[in-house]
Amino acid sequence: MAVCIAFLCATQNCGQPTRRNAEREGRVRLDSLQSVALGVRKRFVVYLPPSYNTSSARRYPVAYYLHGAGEDEWAWIRHGHIDVVADSLASRHVAELIIVMPDGDDSYYTTWPDSTHYAANYAACKRAHAWWSRLWRERQGDYCVPHLRYDDYLARDLVPHVDSAYRTLPNRATRGIAGASMGGYGAVYLALTRPEIWGAAASHSGVLAPLHVSREAGAPEAAVTALRLENAYGRRWPYWRERYGATVFDWLLRDPCSRAADLSSRNRSQLPSLSFDVGTSDPFLFQNRSFHRCLIELHIAHAYAEGMGAHDWDYWRRYVRNSLQWLATQLRHQ
Repeated sequence: MAVCIAFLCATQNCGQPTRRNAEREGRVRLDSLQSVALGVRKRFVVYLPPSYNTSSARRYPVAYYLHGAGEDEWAWIRHGHIDVVADSLASRHVAELIIVMPDGDDSYYTTWPDSTHYAANYAACKRAHAWWSRLWRERQGDYCVPHLRYDDYLARDLVPHVDSAYRTLPNRATRGIAGASMGGYGAVYLALTRPEIWGAAASHSGVLAPLHVSREAGAPEAAVTALRLENAYGRRWPYWRERYGATVFDWLLRDPCSRAADLSSRNRSQLPSLSFDVGTSDPFLFQNRSFHRCLIELHIAHAYAEGMGAHDWDYWRRYVRNSLQWLATQLRHQ
């Protein structure tokens, strides 16, 4: 079993390339599709690498980058400057990628347990969003959806659409997924639950062990009752209950460690390549360490790193180069 543990570079210029000549830059465009899973039209942003327009027959690996809570499809461009990083890597002859950045709302990229109840309150969501939009920068038509099946939206709607509309290499070996915070969780969760779609997943500061509620040193404590979860999450419990469910069984279905154990027992050959990192001042540091420990116990190879930083764009902007370069290598050699 190969496990990579590292400390990320923390210099001020790490992962901070500058813009070069326009002819060497990739293109960023806004696109959309009608999602059957969500019941609405959803927007997504696409980065096309520098050579995309000059080589009409060439096909490319694809990396899906998921945003965090409170963000939208522009987050990785607006705050992460991922297009600049990708251009910089391309200039250094790192394999070029198509990067797709979907709008995931505040979903955690799963099917919500009580989605039928939510569908009945679709109109209430739209009314409430008049106030909610002060916090979340999205229009009602983008944020409120009648069906909360975000995993199906990505796997069954978005991926086939991208493969048909762009010159991709349409198979799991050349398709990866990554994200930060909520998006880091979504990337790992989706790769472990839909391994036929994604062959590699990377996470920055992901919520990777939501059942582990103890931050004390030593072995983490996993909640075994819904009451323990409710007490641990306090006032935020209604928020998490909507996304993960009201029972421990609901949470186990959405727990990355449990998904990794299930997939490992059924078909280890389908395990995706995994890489994740977290800042040493991040409130989810203990969860990432818990997931790291889980994968070691399951004898699942992975890369894990801790770097200086907190749970913010300063950290993700510095280290997105790491995940992009890692994905480029994985999707080239799988």
